Amino acid sequence: VTSFKTRAPFPPDKRDRIARMALEHYTTLALLDSGDTSPEADTRCAAYAGRYNLTFIRLQTELGLLMRLVSGPWDEAEFIICPPGRVIPFF
Repeated sequence: VTSFKTRAPFPPDKRDRIARMALEHYTTLALLDSGDTSPEADTRCAAYAGRYNLTFIRLQTELGLLMRLVSGPWDEAEFIICPPGRVIPFF
């Protein structure tokens, strides 16, 4: 198994083409700003948005819910907890 880190990166023209294909159906790039976002991050996101013809917006947010979603703990008051293989009925 080849590690991702040992693979040669895509040439710049392919990277750009892949990114454009991946972003083809998107219109907006949003920076989630939790109050400690650096000016460099803002500048970099705005540049990416311009490069890929996306509208750039900054959303003030609290990242706690996202962090809990990614790493837990999952409180049943905030999340639907479903064991693997169990069906979630469509509402």
